[in-house]
Amino acid sequence: MEPPEVKYSLGAVSRIVPNTFGEPGQRTFNLVLESGEARCTVWLEKEQLFQLGIYLQEAVESLSDEDKARETQGKEPAWTGEGISLDFKVGQVMLNYDQDSNSFRMLAYE
Repeated sequence: MEPPEVKYSLGAVSRIVPNTFGEPGQRTFNLVLESGEARCTVWLEKEQLFQLGIYLQEAVESLSDEDKARETQGKEPAWTGEGISLDFKVGQVMLNYDQDSNSFRMLAYE
């Protein structure tokens, strides 16, 4: 099964802000990603956000000291289009590390 088509490629993200709203047991979670004039709010389930955090922590811990000190070689520039604001609930999210560019790539699908 092929992954869904990417509708918006934000490129290199300059800022990621995690947010939580509500009382324990009734909370909702999102990540706000910014790239150039683009802003994308992705709503996640608690478990999705937790798994992203676990993967990110384990991936960073497994990097060599050399990789940790190495500059990121961005494969994609930041968003260069007009300002857009996206807001959607994630059905599937993937995060992977690209050793060549020393960067992470996140794909989120509705």
